[in-house]
Amino acid sequence: MLVILGFIANRLNISITGMEAGSGAHYIPKWTEAVVTMAIIAFGFAVFHNAVKYLPIFKEAEESAGEAPKPVPRPQLVESD
Repeated sequence: MLVILGFIANRLNISITGMEAGSGAHYIPKWTEAVVTMAIIAFGFAVFHNAVKYLPIFKEAEESAGEAPKPVPRPQLVESD
């Protein structure tokens, strides 16, 4: 899915850049376009945050966070006769 979306974004970038260079115009996005882009990114972060919070994604880390660390066993020295 990411490869397909990357391919589409690349083709759009090439076509838009090519059309801009061919027409001689210079495009600057309006502030509303920047705000919408930031809102979409913030929504993605919020979805990820809620998924981690309410779904068992990092279950091992949550279970071990409340426990005391286990001591590392030391090797036993064996005396030989």
